[in-house]
Formats: sequence, C-alpha cells, structure tokens
Amino acid sequence: MKKNAAIDILLNWKKLTMNQKIQRLQDFEHMISRIQGRKPRKIQTEDKMGEFKNMDSEREASAYYSRNDINNIYFFKLGSDPAIESLKLLVHEGFHAYIDDFVNGRVPTLRLYSKLDKERFMIEEENLPAIAKKFKDKHMLPLFDSFHIEETLNYLEDSIYISKFIVDAIESPYEAKTLLPTFVLSLGLHVDNIDRGKNLELKYKTTYEDVVIEALNEPFDDKVDISKMGKIQDEINPEYLEFYNNISKQQSKIISLIDNKFMMPNAKEKLIQEMADELQNIFMRYIVENLKAKKKF
Repeated sequence: MKKNAAIDILLNWKKLTMNQKIQRLQDFEHMISRIQGRKPRKIQTEDKMGEFKNMDSEREASAYYSRNDINNIYFFKLGSDPAIESLKLLVHEGFHAYIDDFVNGRVPTLRLYSKLDKERFMIEEENLPAIAKKFKDKHMLPLFDSFHIEETLNYLEDSIYISKFIVDAIESPYEAKTLLPTFVLSLGLHVDNIDRGKNLELKYKTTYEDVVIEALNEPFDDKVDISKMGKIQDEINPEYLEFYNNISKQQSKIISLIDNKFMMPNAKEKLIQEMADELQNIFMRYIVENLKAKKKF
C-alpha cells in the first residue's frame, strides 16, 4: 500500500501525538496545495486572529479558513476528531483557500474533478457579501453553510479528493477490501451535506434558492471583485468522475433505504445487504480493472 500522508493519517491517527497529528496534517496540506497549484497554508490550533470567537453562535466550527487571514488554516478539537473528519476538515478549508486564491488571481486556473455550473458560481461569488448577509439576517447561516455554491462544490470535491487518495494507495484486491469501509465514509462527506441542507430547508420552511433570489433582488453595493478570476477547468479526470458518480448514487440509494420507515425490517435488511454488495462490486471492478491495466490514476 502506498503510504501517502492521507493513508498514514487514516491508519495511524489514534497512535499519533498531538504534535505528530499537526505535522502529518501539514504534510497532507502540502500534498493538496501542490495538486491545486497554490501556496500551502500553515496548520494552527490557536485562533490568533480571534475570528473563531466572533463567529455566529449558531455555527459550530471545528476548523476554518478566513479571507482576512490568508496564510493559515485553524483547527479546533483536533484531538477528539476522528481521522477521516480531520482529513475532510483540512481538504475543506484548503479548498476555501484555493477558491480565495483563484478569485484574487493568485492561481490562474481552478481545476475541479466535478462538473461545475460556472455561471451560478460567478454570480454567487460576486454577490457573496449580500447572500451571506441575507442568511445571517434570517438566522439561517447553517443553510448557507451547506448550499452556497462554494460549499456544495467544496463538499463534493472533499469527497472526491479523499476517495481518490484512498484508491490511489491501493495496490492489491486485499488492500481494496481493507480500505472499502473508509472509502464508503469518504462518499458520505458530500451525501451527508446534501441531506443536512434539505433538512434545514424543511426546518426553515424555505429553500436556499428562494433566499438567494431575495438577496439578489435587493440593492447591495458590496460586491466581490471577480475580475482577476482566471480559467475554470472542470471534469479534469472523466474516468474517475464517472466511477465516483456511479458508486455515490449507489450509496445514496442505501442511505434512502435506511431512512425508509415503511418497509418491513427483514425485507429492508435484505435489500440493504444486496445494495451494499452491489456497491462493493462496483468498487472492486474498478480497482481490479485499473490494477490489471497498471494505470496510475
């Protein structure tokens, strides 16, 4: 098994001291920043800027990146978060740094694994202050945190990045079976965010899109300068994206079935197992085909 920093964190997180955890996360941040072509940020565990303390009380954060402090990524509760959550947080906050660099012209190209609605992205990034203020005024910031275009894109890219790091480390079918449960957890990063956002829409009795339309229809002079944005290149690995989409759809079906309260327990359990077996088959077929072809993906 290829021991990249992500795999080392996933396999050995509980054994690491706090200093070792910070160092391995820093190693992983260097890996991610090289892929994205941006400057790496420094991992911090103390909020030197005081921004975490000033965040809205309804938003409980475990980590954050701020456009007011472009050199650091801040972690909280680092000792208690599980390994995959710590990886997700780092990829997530690092992606915010990546978007910040792209918007401000510090990187020329935003390279994405997923497919992006570029027009919506430009509109929401340019009008970020107005949109965020509308959600804050309505006390709906958790919904903004799930469904703002930068957040939905971020959670999707988080999931693809981590799942791909896992797949890239696999060198045998045995290793594939060993890492399958962790791979499935990585799929949940995006799926869980969508479910969370939909539940928040039910709670607030409105949709994210409706609140955004309200914000855009009101006069608001504070816009983000997007004139320095370069090129957006999405679907940079169509083969992996197709595999990811197929296996994510299967995972979503399983989650929907688990939440189904109308099926008889025995029939439900049997169907869940059948669908889980099919998910494993999709995963193993992809791994075996790539191992046979000796492809580096």
